[in-house]
Amino acid sequence: MFKKSQYVLRWVAIVSILWLLCFAPSLSSAQDTSGVTPYGIVAASTVPAAVMFGALYQNYNDFWLASNTSPFHISNDPPYTMHSDKFGHAYYTYACTDLIKIAYREVGVAPKTAVWIGAGVTLLAQTMVEIGDGFRTGAPYFGFSPGDQICNILGAGLAVGKEYALELRRIDFKLGF
Repeated sequence: MFKKSQYVLRWVAIVSILWLLCFAPSLSSAQDTSGVTPYGIVAASTVPAAVMFGALYQNYNDFWLASNTSPFHISNDPPYTMHSDKFGHAYYTYACTDLIKIAYREVGVAPKTAVWIGAGVTLLAQTMVEIGDGFRTGAPYFGFSPGDQICNILGAGLAVGKEYALELRRIDFKLGF
């Protein structure tokens, strides 16, 4: 799974750079007032690439490396942490979506476009993690977890929702210990 992820990320980067090189003259000749440059997009794209790579690499090293492969299976997580990991899934997707949104906004991309890019990339990375878990066995937390995926969607959805509904801006994550 991890080697396939590296392969996919490599091709996404190559295709993105080639697309930017081919269409850079048309992007810059449009004289858009937003100030978006192809080089800014490439620079901002390092953030989502790092998010995806980090999520997959961390799971590979911490969980998948020492586990056994199995046919794909769905598993509702046992209450080994009283389901507190669901909060972690929601928080991670929210924070990464926001981080990617900020990176793209800094180079001039419209806020709503930037948040959708962030949500899409973050959900793609987390879905790849959940699918990778679905092919592993040897621990009670392995298996595709619908609850984890729902929390991933809720976290990214909160970040997107804050761009559209001002009332949602009052909701935020708070950590304490």
